[in-house]
Amino acid sequence: MTGDFSWISGLFTNMWGWGFVIVLLVGSIFVHELGHFLAARWRGLKVDSFSIGIGPRLFGWKGKDGVDYRISWLPIGGFVSLPQLADLRELEGEPSTEARDLPSVSYLDKMIVISAGVVFNLLFALFLSLLLWPLGVSVPASAQTQVVGYVYHTVGELREGMQKRELALLRGPDAPKLDDTPAPSFGKILPGDHILAVDGKPVRDFRELSEAVAFSSGRDQQNHPKVTLTIERDGVRQDIDVLPALVDTNSRSGDAIRDVGLAPAGDLTVDDIQPNSPALWAHLQKGDKILTVNGQRVYSTLQVNDLMDAAGGQPLVLTVQRGEKQVELSLQPLPIPRTTPLATITVPSGAPSPKDGASESSVDVLPVYARDEHGNRASPATLVESLLVWNVDNHGGVFGALRPGDYLLKVNGTPVNSIQQVVDALKATPAGQAAALVYINQDTHANASLTLPVNFSAAVTPPGMTNRMGVLFLNAPSTEHTAPLAQFARAFGQIFSMLGSLFNPHSNIGIGQLTGPIGISRLIYQLSIEDVRAALWFAFIVNVNLAILNLLPIPVLDGGHILFFTIARLRRRELPIKFIAAAQGVCMVLFLSLALYVSIKDSRRWMGDSERESEFLRDRYYILPDDGMKFPATPTPAPPQH
Repeated sequence: MTGDFSWISGLFTNMWGWGFVIVLLVGSIFVHELGHFLAARWRGLKVDSFSIGIGPRLFGWKGKDGVDYRISWLPIGGFVSLPQLADLRELEGEPSTEARDLPSVSYLDKMIVISAGVVFNLLFALFLSLLLWPLGVSVPASAQTQVVGYVYHTVGELREGMQKRELALLRGPDAPKLDDTPAPSFGKILPGDHILAVDGKPVRDFRELSEAVAFSSGRDQQNHPKVTLTIERDGVRQDIDVLPALVDTNSRSGDAIRDVGLAPAGDLTVDDIQPNSPALWAHLQKGDKILTVNGQRVYSTLQVNDLMDAAGGQPLVLTVQRGEKQVELSLQPLPIPRTTPLATITVPSGAPSPKDGASESSVDVLPVYARDEHGNRASPATLVESLLVWNVDNHGGVFGALRPGDYLLKVNGTPVNSIQQVVDALKATPAGQAAALVYINQDTHANASLTLPVNFSAAVTPPGMTNRMGVLFLNAPSTEHTAPLAQFARAFGQIFSMLGSLFNPHSNIGIGQLTGPIGISRLIYQLSIEDVRAALWFAFIVNVNLAILNLLPIPVLDGGHILFFTIARLRRRELPIKFIAAAQGVCMVLFLSLALYVSIKDSRRWMGDSERESEFLRDRYYILPDDGMKFPATPTPAPPQH
């Protein structure tokens, strides 16, 4: 008996991910409210209700202790109803006992009960940090360096995170249009520079560099974003002013962050050498570390790619560290398929398109190979796992409802399992007759059909080529074990930097960049699927955030209660209950409005991320991975090493 049981794996993956959301996010809220609850019981205060969520009661039960344990409608916090502390009828509902019928509470008891939520969040964060200390967190080795490995040349490359040589391979109406504006650091920062500080604030690695630039608030005289990078070059420290670019991170939400266009140095130690490659014939060996290319010191594969392009097809002279000695080698890069082939269907459309001037409609179908496919992925005849519709340039609607992300199944009733089969089946259509396609619609997951006009044509679009050496470099992530105190120091630093930027009118961080329960839940879900340790680290950050933000002196938050109680103590009489109720009501309206705005932003961010992920997956299928590229012919052996 056979069948597709992938849905079972997906079910358990979903259960695992959402289980972590419940344990870590809901658990963080529960821990906070538990602190208030236990402190109130300890100090002898009356407890009416204990709620996860705010607003009207959804469901719950009445405990033997008289407390109403409930889940409320809005999952954006929680509360413990303590009628002796404040009147929060708008938030918590009518109390079971009027505050005036209960004994008064001392200032000390009020401070203990109100502060207990924050203390419990910090204790939960401490527990998570103690777990993470021995477990460690996986980080890219390149993120642990101050050394610049590459400087992006153009803003277009920076925004897409790809070099021009890779961007030029992308096709179709949705392919990025390259912005040739010089990137912020191009011509100012050099590979090999050490980044020591941003605007005078020391940074220890590229993670801190990225955060410092994103949270910066400097401006030049024309009001453009500006940062001052302190670098060390050839043993000399110097300050360099750079104007960061605003890089869009989500098309739907409009998120954008400052970026100076730098990439960290990587390890250029040879991990593997591909068969029939120039590196093999140049006598490179596993464990060699490339130091220079044509006499220039190199710090990243991106920089090596640039030097290969600059050589214009001429041999490269490499200096490598091999054990205790340096060896000079001559290597001739060769062109190699960098992309898969495509089945391209075109239909003349008459008048040029007003969008891009094209005079024909076209569809590109790309192959999706199985993960364990070891055949030649650059050959159109290699059998595929599926055939993905990649680009659709649909002038005049000649391709009907066909869209990128659909999957092609049949041509003229015949199943197709390779790019070559698609083209051959289309070319076999009798002259003057229309061709029929059957595909899976990505939205309905149902089969759909399309009849092509009789004047269509079909051809194999060959793979895009790029020069390569045939070397795979070490790229193993490292595990970072950080002591709890250092974890807290880093978390506090991030949060205060974020708050400083949020309230600074000159920064590019605003309320729109905040995330709420939807965004936090999605992040915990994604991280728990990828790496449980990353999810635990994020939960640690969330709890430190909850502790700090709850201490802000804003009514409804714990800090607001502390402020009111302290004012009352200083004036030696309670604040008017109407004043407290009015302040709580106004702030609750503002708080709910902010929660609604942030939730809308989170939803749009989710849609934008989904669209970007779909585009990324399609592009990932098209551009071959380094270990998926194969040299088709044996190159001529290089001259002997010196």
